Amino acid sequence: MRIHHLSVAGFGPFADTVAVDFDDVSAAGLFLIHGATGSGKTSLLDAICFALFADVPGARTRKALSSHHAPEGTQPVVSLDFTAGGRRFQIQRSPEFERPKTRGTGLRKMPAQVTLQERIGGSWTAVSTRHDEVAQILHDVLNMGLQQFAKVVVLPQGDVSAFLRSSPEDRRVLLEKLFDISTFTDVESWLADERRRTAAEVTSAMGLIDADLDRLDALLADSDDDSWRSLPLDEVPTRLQESWEELHDTVGSLLTAADEAELACGQAAAALAEARSVITARDRGISAQHVVAAATEQAEEIASLRTVLRRARDAEAVSGHLAGVDTAERDEAAARTTAAGLGAGEDLDLARTEAAAALALLRA
Repeated sequence: MRIHHLSVAGFGPFADTVAVDFDDVSAAGLFLIHGATGSGKTSLLDAICFALFADVPGARTRKALSSHHAPEGTQPVVSLDFTAGGRRFQIQRSPEFERPKTRGTGLRKMPAQVTLQERIGGSWTAVSTRHDEVAQILHDVLNMGLQQFAKVVVLPQGDVSAFLRSSPEDRRVLLEKLFDISTFTDVESWLADERRRTAAEVTSAMGLIDADLDRLDALLADSDDDSWRSLPLDEVPTRLQESWEELHDTVGSLLTAADEAELACGQAAAALAEARSVITARDRGISAQHVVAAATEQAEEIASLRTVLRRARDAEAVSGHLAGVDTAERDEAAARTTAAGLGAGEDLDLARTEAAAALALLRA
């Protein structure tokens, strides 16, 4: 925040208009407001506070802001030109005061007034004339109230020691509102996080070291090598390194042997699978031979049965011819008997010859 210009009239001890150009007096850096007691040094600070917050710090009241040195009915006015939050404002504020009535006797109470303007594009633009709106706008811009402003910006005389005696937390809150310390806060937070992370890593590493030491103690307790017990402490790391290298070589050899054993196991498994395949094929061949032998035996039996069947069919055919031969022989015998009775010898010989020829034909 930067104050450019202050003007007061009928305010506090100032009966007439008094103006202070802060841009002019602050050109050299620091400046001093000095004067005799009661000359109005504190009233200038009160005027700044009243312009911004419509109130003054301390025990003074707004009713006492009107100047007793000004003619009765003079309107007290405070005008302040300042920059805050990258924006330039001009505020004019009048407290409540009394003036004589235009008719009759007595005093008429005049309400407090406020006008807020903002410098935009090289000219002043009216922002608001409502007390509540102006208060909210200024609070958002200044980000502090009257009490904080009075402690860190316009610290009145006599309050410096009180500010210095305040608690560190109270001063920290006020100074954080006054100055932008977000970068330092971020750095502080980062450092705190890094400290916690590093502490956690150290704790974890110490835990691992303790666990390794416990395992080492257990190994040394079970070891038959008494040289460890007499080994100087500064030689322990070297001896451990040598032991570790030996162990590393041993483990490497064991891993190589394990790889070779795994390869041999794989080859044996492949050979076993091939042998099982051969055995399976052999078993199938033996089964096939049994089937062929059984089929051969059945074929021989079938052939024998076919021969018997053929012979039976031939015998059946011949039996019919034999029956004819028997009939012929019986006919021959009957013919002989008849011929003997009739005395036909030539006919009998002829019949016998024909019968013999027929029998020979059948037997053939």
